[in-house]
Amino acid sequence: MDKKSYIKDLLQDYSVPSSIIAMILVDLYSGMKWVDFDAATILLDLREDYGSICETNKEKVKAVQGLFASDLFSVDWVTFSNTVKILNDRIPAFNVPDPPRVHELIWAIAEADSIVPFDDDKFSKEVLTYIELVLDHFGFYEIPKELKTLDLNISLKTPEVINDNIKEMQKFKLSQVTEYISAKSQRLKKEYSALKDLMK
Repeated sequence: MDKKSYIKDLLQDYSVPSSIIAMILVDLYSGMKWVDFDAATILLDLREDYGSICETNKEKVKAVQGLFASDLFSVDWVTFSNTVKILNDRIPAFNVPDPPRVHELIWAIAEADSIVPFDDDKFSKEVLTYIELVLDHFGFYEIPKELKTLDLNISLKTPEVINDNIKEMQKFKLSQVTEYISAKSQRLKKEYSALKDLMK
């Protein structure tokens, strides 16, 4: 398959990694000038070159541009929460309370860092507190190993009583995180390798 056909298929696939969207934009504009463009202009250029683009990927274009254009992802909890959902193939429902799942949160942080590497201090206290609240909301009292590797300054409450059932449930939740991150990572590696070869 040629590059144009491959990218056309990717842009119609709602589950394409946001890192791949970034690669496509850099290739389309032969560099980073798109970061300062209006999002509507970028979407129009993509349609002209590749045809239709699914709604989720339109949001990913805006999210990726936002990561390059400002630090709101790392300092504002609302922007952080909405971007996490978009990087996990979901369009945020702005009028419905819907916190991202823990596995989504971890994947989004890792992928955002791969797109635009964070500063040493990474996140504001506001965002770190939000991350702790999400973990607590979904019943995590252990920090998943995938989150530990990101070296964030967070801490979790330990239940007063931890019986065998609670331990098993925690083990199951941690395994779900690992499975999700693994599947996302494999998809990203696959698309990155294929697209890089076509861009040579």
